[in-house]
Parts: sequence; structure tokens; C-alpha cells
Amino acid sequence: MTSIHPDKKLLTIDDVQKTLSIGRTRVFALIASGQLPSVLIGSSRRIPSEAVDQFIQDLLLQSGLNREKD
Repeated sequence: MTSIHPDKKLLTIDDVQKTLSIGRTRVFALIASGQLPSVLIGSSRRIPSEAVDQFIQDLLLQSGLNREKD
């Protein structure tokens, strides 16, 4: 699987909301529910880019749209 953000290992909330085309509140809801793992660096919340990639893959699998071959 190719990362959407190959140059970044950790993404900001803004990066994630733009990538997923959702609002900040929804990003925080996904984090709070455990669907999107995150880390704190000081007071800054960051989401591993691999976690966003996996979240997208999980959505595709749930939708039956995953066409990626291993």
C-alpha cells in the first residue's frame, strides 16, 4: 500500500481532515472512538500516516471496494 503522505510519518489534525474530506470535529470523534490512533507530542495531537492509510483501507473493505492485490 502506498501512503497518501509519503513524506510525513505524523500528520496534523488539519492534514487528516483534508485527506479524508471531513471536519475537525469528526477527526476528533474518530480519535476518541479509537478508530484513528493518535499520539501527543507535548500538547500537539498527531496521527501516524500509516493509521490514516489503514483507516482508508478498512473503510474500503467495509464497503467491499478494496481492489488492491497483495
